[in-house]
Amino acid sequence: MGKTQNVLERLSSSWPGNVLNHMSVSRTINTLEGLCNQKFPSHDVVLKAYCQFEALCDTEYTYSCVICGFYPAVVVMDRHRKRVFSFDCSKLKPPEADFNGEHDVEMFWECVHLDLVSRGFFDDSSQNPFLVEPSFNNWAAWIGRNTRKSCYVLNTAHEEKVPRQNEDDEVCSVTEECLIDELKRQKVSNLRILCKSCDLDTKGSRTDLCSRLLDAVKSKQTHEKVVQFIQDALGSWSVITCPHGITYSIKFNLRQESPRDFADLLLSWEHIPNVCIYESASTLASHANQRVPDNPPFQPHKGRLAEPTEENIKAAIHQKLRVHLPWLGEKLQNPEENGHPVTGSSHHYMLCNKLHESVTADPKDELRRADLVPELQGCLSSRPVEQLFGALRKNNYFMNKMEPSTHIFLMRNIIEQKNSTLNKHLLKCGL
Repeated sequence: MGKTQNVLERLSSSWPGNVLNHMSVSRTINTLEGLCNQKFPSHDVVLKAYCQFEALCDTEYTYSCVICGFYPAVVVMDRHRKRVFSFDCSKLKPPEADFNGEHDVEMFWECVHLDLVSRGFFDDSSQNPFLVEPSFNNWAAWIGRNTRKSCYVLNTAHEEKVPRQNEDDEVCSVTEECLIDELKRQKVSNLRILCKSCDLDTKGSRTDLCSRLLDAVKSKQTHEKVVQFIQDALGSWSVITCPHGITYSIKFNLRQESPRDFADLLLSWEHIPNVCIYESASTLASHANQRVPDNPPFQPHKGRLAEPTEENIKAAIHQKLRVHLPWLGEKLQNPEENGHPVTGSSHHYMLCNKLHESVTADPKDELRRADLVPELQGCLSSRPVEQLFGALRKNNYFMNKMEPSTHIFLMRNIIEQKNSTLNKHLLKCGL
């Protein structure tokens, strides 16, 4: 016990910094063993002890920016598509019939903490009555206490349906572009399994397999199989960040990420940002507005910057249209009804940034381009969130091997550390 306590003390002071440099617990322990010239307990025992320690700490996961405050007026949304933990999604059972998708976020994360604390008392995790496993009715996102609307947050993954071929492209959860993109990201072994289930030839390269599947999705039956396969590729996660790169929300998806996941997050916020940047802006705006038909969150013009007239679309295409949003720089002197507390404006736009504009197929979505807004230029970039994903992707070699509850606990903890470090940098720079 004394040796475990000794290594835990060293680990608790060194690993939080090391993990930001992508060092696993096992590598940190190996380093400490070399420095101390002594043998420590097994890596698994030390990891459990460290998680117990962190779970018992009174850490406040504020998830907010020192510049933007609790309610940022502009946010960037993106997802980490890499599989982040292993779980047999066939184990997911439908929730109770009256389940409305609301999760008590405080209670859920307390259960996760109890799971990690209790593991020290059970040799076999299957015997642990406090074990938290992914489920539709008990799997909550994390949104800072001061940013979310209440202690209840939405996760309506159980309502995600396989889109039909004749569905309106604008409201379809998995578009053809998304199918192509996701198939290209799959391992060759998984593509062979999918081809076999669709009665297709399983021989050839990744390109051959993808080509066969894309040709086959013209069939209604095959289309549904491919979409279901992609949606069941459990393990992605979605984040909402401010322009400075501070993470405000994180959602560990029970199915492949879709606009529904971001709608769940935004509809759980106390104040929806005035400007949201997302690669499938039209799909998300349409989905969110349909979720709340009596008070559509993205208005005016369904979240576009201007009325989708032929004249406006042509001007946007030729880069002759400019839409000023002066309240992004200075709050309205007379705030509008239900206006955002930072800007005073009640307008909410769903836009695409420069990196994602090329995916636009509908001419009306030219009016969702962020570069049409002069006030956004110079302060809006996808680079911070891409840097976040790039950094966290370097942790995949050890994070992906963890049990789901361990993974989400440590991921939330790591992001809080990154937020804290970035906030200190922002204060130091005087931004």
